[in-house]
Amino acid sequence: MVDREILLQKLNAYGLTPVARKWFSSYLTDRHQFIALDNVTSDSALVRHGVPQGSILGPLLFVIYINDLPLHVNGADLDLYADDTTLTLSADISAVDSLQDSLAASLKEIECWTHTNKLPLNEKKTKTLLVTGKRLGKKLPDGYNLSLKTMNGVSLEQVPSAKLLDYHPVKTTMTTNLTDNTVVMSETFSITCSAQANPSAKYRFYEGNEYVDNADNDAMITTSASEKVKMVNYSCIPFNVYGNGTKGEVAVTVYCKYLIE
Repeated sequence: MVDREILLQKLNAYGLTPVARKWFSSYLTDRHQFIALDNVTSDSALVRHGVPQGSILGPLLFVIYINDLPLHVNGADLDLYADDTTLTLSADISAVDSLQDSLAASLKEIECWTHTNKLPLNEKKTKTLLVTGKRLGKKLPDGYNLSLKTMNGVSLEQVPSAKLLDYHPVKTTMTTNLTDNTVVMSETFSITCSAQANPSAKYRFYEGNEYVDNADNDAMITTSASEKVKMVNYSCIPFNVYGNGTKGEVAVTVYCKYLIE
């Protein structure tokens, strides 16, 4: 819940004129609200906290209120959108323990900010997600958990996937019919992509950054190694024509060998 005195202090820090600050103070204070349902109206109550709900200025004032949060978090990337905040850190797979320490430190900085600004962290909705990929994930112990806790001692749940701004990535795999992903020049091979999507997804294939082809439910393309390069990176991006958030991306590297003429 937005604290109005803190909000007015932040508006002052952003350079609002005394007249504008006085207007906002009047706009935010001495407001009442009631509930009307089926021709029955509740008593009116004074609203002591927050910004006017359903107003044009409400979302803007909330964004101003949280806009300084990234300035108080060091060593991590912070993405803000409305009341959603995403904290991102990366490290070499060999330094995953130090990554956990850095995450814990950044989480503490966020909690200090939320305490100072009287905007409590929603511990039940705060999740952790460890992104490793198939190859790197095998280098971690089975069931590895980031084991992050809040300042209240609440353990944050680590999830295999999480929805972000109504976007929920799906598990996607990509394979070839090659042994060790190795091909000789001019040899034809196929690449198959699959995603756990409902309804079924369609797919876009890329060779490096170049678009190759679209595919429907079979999600397969056939191509050949025609240029003298040591390796080619192919990627597959599934998408759902119904727009239900089914998206993801996987990549496979094909190593090219050449016959001696």
